[in-house]
Amino acid sequence: MKALIEVNVSKIPLDSQGSGCTMNVWSVAALGIGSMVGAGIFALLGQVALCAGHETYLAFVIGGIVAVFSGYAAAG
Repeated sequence: MKALIEVNVSKIPLDSQGSGCTMNVWSVAALGIGSMVGAGIFALLGQVALCAGHETYLAFVIGGIVAVFSGYAAAG
C-alpha cells in the first residue's frame, strides 16, 4: 500500500553521518500508540504494586493470560 502522507524527518540525525528517515502515517500512528501503551504500563505498575503487594508479578502474569484469551476470542 502506497503511503498517503509522508513525513520527512531528515533534519533529525539518526547517526553520525546525519542521515534521516521518512515515516509514513502508519509508522507515526504506531509510534504514538506504542508510546501511550508503554507509558500506561509504567503508570499502572505503581497502582498494581499498591494493591497486590509482593504478588505484583503474579497479577501481571494473570493479566497477560487473560489478554491472550481475549485476543483469541476477538480473532475467532
